Amino acid sequence: MTAIPWVVSPDGTPGRVWDVVDGCSPASEGCLNCYGATFAATRGKHMARFKGLAKYVNGRGEWSGEVRLREDALDEPLRVRKPTTFFVNSKSDLFHEKVPMEFIARAWATMIQCLELGHRFIVLTKRPERMADFVRYAWVGRAQDRRSRHIWLGVSVENQVRADERIHVLMATPAAVRFVSVEPMLGPVNLYWRSDWLIAGCESGPNRRPAETEWFRWLRDSCAGAGVPFFLKQMEIGGKLVKMPELDGVVWDQYPAAIDAAGRV
Repeated sequence: MTAIPWVVSPDGTPGRVWDVVDGCSPASEGCLNCYGATFAATRGKHMARFKGLAKYVNGRGEWSGEVRLREDALDEPLRVRKPTTFFVNSKSDLFHEKVPMEFIARAWATMIQCLELGHRFIVLTKRPERMADFVRYAWVGRAQDRRSRHIWLGVSVENQVRADERIHVLMATPAAVRFVSVEPMLGPVNLYWRSDWLIAGCESGPNRRPAETEWFRWLRDSCAGAGVPFFLKQMEIGGKLVKMPELDGVVWDQYPAAIDAAGRV
């Protein structure tokens, strides 16, 4: 199970992470205090799968740039019989440049096979161009059909520059659900695209960079105006990091609606 609050299974219980790739490299300024790199360099450094992938420098983890494919993990969801939501690669990026398209296709094939098990997969990337290339070309005619309606695709953005770079690519990528994660939020973000879901949160950890409450309020109001579910994961209040905080007296934990047989929200 995972403690990530927005990874929720269909019955409302916590979901799971499904890590088929270990290791990564920075894609933008949001990666400075990467949780995955810090985990690999500290708590995970004695685990064989993380050994040598990251080092701890000046109070934060730094990836070595090596990426390892976890062949042994490819069939993990097939062994879970209860309908479950899986967050794909919680500490890495399935669409990293060093992950072969052939391996991505194998992971995708596992997801397709899990439709009848009632599983849901949430895929988040900072490399939307590569995700779009895979979905449009490697799986043309398949990614848009009913067999992939349980695969949700999202991009991570941290400020307006990255939002402008990444969200329009996501919105042109076929998917049953497209979502945006504004975490860590490092600056105000104006949304010019209507996604199916928006997650937001400040940075965590001892080196976290500040995020203004007004930035989250603006996102919340923008989502309300566009009819987009809004999920506020964490926010700094009075100098302390608060998980699932109240914003104007409300805990914002909205989730996309159930998907119909045609794959629409």
